[in-house]
Amino acid sequence: MVAAGLTQAQAVAMSVIVFAGSAQLAVLPLFIVEAPIAVMLATTLVVNLRYVIYSAVLAPHFQHLSRPWRALLSYITVDGVFALFAGRFPPGCRIVFPIAGLHALRRRQISMNCVNCCENSI
Repeated sequence: MVAAGLTQAQAVAMSVIVFAGSAQLAVLPLFIVEAPIAVMLATTLVVNLRYVIYSAVLAPHFQHLSRPWRALLSYITVDGVFALFAGRFPPGCRIVFPIAGLHALRRRQISMNCVNCCENSI
């Protein structure tokens, strides 16, 4: 991301704020060609529409939780964790999802920040 013109701080911020890597990959070329922000937002919206499907499938598992808890769980919903959880665990088994999601978040943040730091030093 630094090679595309972002500062190191911007790259780290994008890594933290925009958790969907697919959205980052889709928007980065638009950022390089200085596309209008509306185009970038529309692209991000379309790429992330799969989360609507995820929420419909996961709703029975987490409907008893408060809105803040559901919002927190939505932040750690990633493709791999969704695929693992939705196909294997019945609605009564809820602890696996946050553990797997937090593990995926931790791995992603560490790897993306390492890439951003290394990319800047090359």
